[in-house]
Amino acid sequence: MSHPPVNSKSPDGDEILTDLPNRQRRRDNSWKFLRQWVKHPFRTAAMLPSSPALARLMAAGVNANSGQVVELGPGTGAVTEALLQTGINPANLWLVELNADFARLLQQQYPALRVLHANAGDLNRLMPEASVTTVISSLPMISLPHREQERVLMAALAVLQPGGALYQFSYSKRFPIPRQITQAMGLEVQCVGGTLRNLPPAWVFRLTRSLPN
Repeated sequence: MSHPPVNSKSPDGDEILTDLPNRQRRRDNSWKFLRQWVKHPFRTAAMLPSSPALARLMAAGVNANSGQVVELGPGTGAVTEALLQTGINPANLWLVELNADFARLLQQQYPALRVLHANAGDLNRLMPEASVTTVISSLPMISLPHREQERVLMAALAVLQPGGALYQFSYSKRFPIPRQITQAMGLEVQCVGGTLRNLPPAWVFRLTRSLPN
């Protein structure tokens, strides 16, 4: 069994990979991500994968004691790496990827994880109701029609346990889904952080069900 690379951190908090093959894989994945963006600019959220800084922000709500966690739109696995570094049991991490090329790549890179080649809007058909503690979404929500945004949110809410949370990043300080949609679903939206160490800069939002009055 292979072991994760030994990492150190620079003074500004970025990881310095001492494992050269892993660093090469990151460069290769960046090229693969760029090619997919050229082919599907509205389906792929950005030209490049999430940076380590953004990936850590996205994974901050997950730890070794987390139950089932679902990552939507993992792409080439930048956030997946950060999730695995939290100590989560790999058997509890599910990846849902619509892009067939990315899904194949993820299966090759993470054979211990369950990779589902599927639409995130079908999540409630893929997993039992109220079975997930956390949903991590890297989907390009701002480019999706409002109907598709609602579909993804409703599917995620269906599988989330009471007290569970959905994390979504955006390249804007404003949450990418209209307030009328989140309010109609009884959701509270909180910005939990942002980073300039990403191209472009990004912010992470936490969605939870509003508590009854």
